[in-house]
Amino acid sequence: YEVPIHKALQHMGSDFMDGMMVSETSRLVSMSTRNFQRMFKSLTGRSFVQMLQEIRIRHSCGMLQYTRMSVQSIAEMIGIYDMNYFYRLFREKYGMTPGQFRLLHNLEGTW
Repeated sequence: YEVPIHKALQHMGSDFMDGMMVSETSRLVSMSTRNFQRMFKSLTGRSFVQMLQEIRIRHSCGMLQYTRMSVQSIAEMIGIYDMNYFYRLFREKYGMTPGQFRLLHNLEGTW
């Protein structure tokens, strides 16, 4: 079962901005949704949704560091349209707001 899960992770990494659903991803790897979710969590230690959130939040970090896009635009680009939800996920992962992260990790110096 590692090969289908690996294929699913690759798909998640490349298409995370779209409205990705577990049912579509399980079909992509020719597994039932229930079996896919069980194997995914067993092999990754995270649920499909948790992994998708992590991929999206990690990608937002690069955008915060290397672009001047607004936080709202970044959230929407990674597929999160509820700003309160985005801020909550980001704060849970990094212990700060996206704006604070940008100030701390801005690699181009001050703008």
